Amino acid sequence: GLGNQDITEIEDVMAPDRDSKGLLSDRGRRQIYCGSVKCNPLDVRYIGDPLLSRTKSYEIPLLVDLAIYASHYLNKRLGFVPATASGDDDLTQHIHEMELYQNTSFRINLRFLADIRFMIVPAAFYAASFVRSCVVALFG
Repeated sequence: GLGNQDITEIEDVMAPDRDSKGLLSDRGRRQIYCGSVKCNPLDVRYIGDPLLSRTKSYEIPLLVDLAIYASHYLNKRLGFVPATASGDDDLTQHIHEMELYQNTSFRINLRFLADIRFMIVPAAFYAASFVRSCVVALFG
């Protein structure tokens, strides 16, 4: 049995070894290769700036692009933007973006406006006001 082991110790045994940036270390790669541990897809963290991550299934792609553009524009105009990210390959660039994001104390992120769940509330108010105006026009 597991005895009196702390649950975090058990989770550490189940997860591969990682370095300080969250990347797999050589030991972690060996652990996965040998089959002694597995990677849980639910434990995968996004490496990079969350504002620039891929469009999620619950987001409207056109609105995501507009929200990112508006966020960058406002952050640049208000002086919240750190130096731009650059790297040799995609992974290096994403790691650099993540470090810049973590070192930024405040910025504007309008990406929540592209969430379809957020759009349901204004659509419901618009539909209710439309129905009300139709009722007033017919009976009023």
